[in-house]
Amino acid sequence: DQLEKTGDARTVELRLANETRREVVFAMESVGTAVHWVDPENARFLSINRHAADMLGYSEEELLRMAVPDIDPNFPMHAFDEIKQKICADGFLRFETQHRRKDGSTVPVEMTVFYHAGIDGVPARIIAFGVDISARKAADEALREAKAAAEATTAAKAAAPPPPHPPTPPPHP
Repeated sequence: DQLEKTGDARTVELRLANETRREVVFAMESVGTAVHWVDPENARFLSINRHAADMLGYSEEELLRMAVPDIDPNFPMHAFDEIKQKICADGFLRFETQHRRKDGSTVPVEMTVFYHAGIDGVPARIIAFGVDISARKAADEALREAKAAAEATTAAKAAAPPPPHPPTPPPHP
């Protein structure tokens, strides 16, 4: 009787744990943010979400055969250990960079990267969240151009000679 109750309780716990895992996976796939789990020893991708693959034009399987330097020219392999140490020391790192798409074009991204220390036999991992900031960069550039145009107009007005005054009419007799 006790063994059956224990088995039933464990079954319920397992069902709840699996449901929680499915919900987490659903959230990570639906969030609209690229999610990369990276091996801190060799910078290889261990897991990525669908959004990461779609943003870069690769299949998930292709990305899982790659490493961070393959998509981010600002993270060469020789500098990865130094960057990893900074992430570990600070807890996280937030920065803007460029990711290279499969077609060779680049996409500006804002990255937030965390170090997840291994526990209970689970190895350490790096988790990185990437957001495409193309729209923000385009808006910033449009704002810079509008500001420069306004400043040029103001400077041109200041440099122009004043308009001539109309002649003063003669006094009335």
